[in-house]
Amino acid sequence: MNRLWEWYAGDNDSRIARYASNRKDDSEYIEMPNNRPFDFLKSVFIFFAGLAIILAIWQIYAWWANEIDGSLLAFPYPMECVERLIQYFTQEELIFGVPLIEHVQASLGRWFEAFFMSAVCGVTLGLIIGCFKQIYPIAISSVNIIQMIPGAAWIPVAILLLGIGDAPAVFIIWLISFVIITINISGGIRRIPEVYLRAADMMGANIFMKLFKVIIPFALLDTINGLRLGMGSAWRVLISAEMIIGTGVGVGFVISELRGVLDYVGAFACIMIIGMIGLLIDKIVFVNIEKYVRHELNLDEDV
Repeated sequence: MNRLWEWYAGDNDSRIARYASNRKDDSEYIEMPNNRPFDFLKSVFIFFAGLAIILAIWQIYAWWANEIDGSLLAFPYPMECVERLIQYFTQEELIFGVPLIEHVQASLGRWFEAFFMSAVCGVTLGLIIGCFKQIYPIAISSVNIIQMIPGAAWIPVAILLLGIGDAPAVFIIWLISFVIITINISGGIRRIPEVYLRAADMMGANIFMKLFKVIIPFALLDTINGLRLGMGSAWRVLISAEMIIGTGVGVGFVISELRGVLDYVGAFACIMIIGMIGLLIDKIVFVNIEKYVRHELNLDEDV
């Protein structure tokens, strides 16, 4: 039975340890190259290469719009936005009476509160409807109906339910990311081959053993992907909600107000902040979690 659980978990560490304990001499050692410095430099290069492509397209289009097309409103250049961004942070310039850093903190606070609640609710509901075949068709249909409605369409409902302020924005973020997480987790559980569950039943496993030894390990990558997609959707919906709902403070609110006074350089500078925050959260948190899980499940492509 223990061998079955070990196989489910996909962990080779114990087998490697047994081989190392049975070796006769040092001649059986195999030199394994350490590619971590190269992998890190490769990741940095890929990141800056992608960033350079975006900035190059931005620069070319801004030049074409301003110099060739001759539009009435000047299209901001990348360096103008970078300079404005530095100015916002170094000179503590107020944007509608509030420093930019406080707008960022307000947005992050709303995002964290909503995403934490959606992660808890989505993981719980995803496990329930994924494990019980009887309720899956009805429950997933209801969840899919909610998914079909865009986040902006929920704004009137949120305002009627919760009024103006932080609450409706948090509600919309929670709803959208909650649905995405639920669908991914329940779908991951439904992909578990039935033979695995029958084998666990034959070996006398109870519901908790099947949950922690079979179901969760098998659906773990789908869970991480669901949380990752939910995080991205939550961040995007947050900015949209702040632009429409009168939050009074937040990055989305700032972009909307700067657009109203035709300060597109400042608006583009705030858009850069949105992209950088989302990228940092994804690359620092979820990419590392996914790498760790893939290693534990013996799914590393490099191994």
